[in-house]
Amino acid sequence: MIQIANVVVADPISPWHGKRVNLTIEGERIIEVLNAETILASDVTLDGQGTIWVFPGLVDTMARWGHPFTDSAETLASGAQSAASGGFVRVLLSPHSYPFIRNAATVEATLQSATGLPIMVDVAASASMDPDNWRMAPVGEMLRAGALGVAIGKQYISAHHLQSLVEYIRDWDVPLWVFAGAWSQDLPLIWEGPTSAKSGLTGALPDAEYHWAMQVRTLAHRTGVRIIFYNASDPAILDLQSDLFTVAISPFHLRWDDEQLLKWDSRFKFTPPLRPPDTVRTLHHRIAQIGMLFSDHQPCLFHQKVNDFVAADPGGIAHATALPLLQQVIGSESMMEIVPMLFSHHPRQWVGWPTVTIQPGAPAELTFYDPTYEWLLTDATNYSRSSNSPVWGSLLMGKTTHILTPKKLLAC
Repeated sequence: MIQIANVVVADPISPWHGKRVNLTIEGERIIEVLNAETILASDVTLDGQGTIWVFPGLVDTMARWGHPFTDSAETLASGAQSAASGGFVRVLLSPHSYPFIRNAATVEATLQSATGLPIMVDVAASASMDPDNWRMAPVGEMLRAGALGVAIGKQYISAHHLQSLVEYIRDWDVPLWVFAGAWSQDLPLIWEGPTSAKSGLTGALPDAEYHWAMQVRTLAHRTGVRIIFYNASDPAILDLQSDLFTVAISPFHLRWDDEQLLKWDSRFKFTPPLRPPDTVRTLHHRIAQIGMLFSDHQPCLFHQKVNDFVAADPGGIAHATALPLLQQVIGSESMMEIVPMLFSHHPRQWVGWPTVTIQPGAPAELTFYDPTYEWLLTDATNYSRSSNSPVWGSLLMGKTTHILTPKKLLAC
């Protein structure tokens, strides 16, 4: 039995939302939620002292990790520790992890290797055999092997091939992740606008992502396949959301705008590229309308990121900093409303993970977060094998203190 005292519930669908409570967990379930004034009958496992929040366990719907076959940037073990340090109790691995998840054997091997990890791990099947060009993978075999859904990564895919894929998987009742930049054969470095003119980089048309989203949404409604449009950055796409089409955005695209690129600092190279300041401000105002948030964790070796801006790999490590970056954008008070909805309830519903809310009988998947905790992201606090983060060495506010999974209570 686990006794947790004096934590503040951050869960808008829980009757205890905003209240200070004591929790009793037995086995894999919450068995009791009591007012914090209640004196617990046994020793307390964790005392939040009224400052630590408890979220329904956070999930990450798309992250790249490593694998023992090529573990220089990230292993399954280091990825799990990194995710746990950021408050994630479940993670869906991108098919563009290492090795490339493109057949049933790789799905089975990855899931088997993940059974001993402190958090729960699922995988998405790659829609393509080739990481750079479209060549349909044996999707059915991978789904039978345990893949939770299918994902189109950063390779270009034509509308014709996308339609064939969607029609093929329509009877499987699994979600399809479509990368927001898959409309382009050459991933753009910047969007067209004032910053592209100042930097001398050729910009992609700002509405290209929107038109791609419209095609994808049309296919979702034509076939009935649930589609998660991930790594989106255009706030206009939020208006396209429906019961079959939703938008996933990373904190990176909420925190920074494209003026960072004038520094030619490769730490701020992402896919899709950062948007202009006014567009980012619009995302801030509309954050409650976003379908879900995800980490977009992408580890890189030092030489892959600390490189010429054009040649450098995109992305950054993001598990540990996802919540602090979000807190910088929306403030600590809004975190209690936004985080549980966009990092737990909405993604769980779309992906098919169990619903978790903080009340008796619910699964014991919880994230404990201290919004007042100040810390630095350094070698001492980083659990990823990589260090490619825009905030490396920076002071951050807010940190996960513990996570609880059916496997264990883990201090972060």
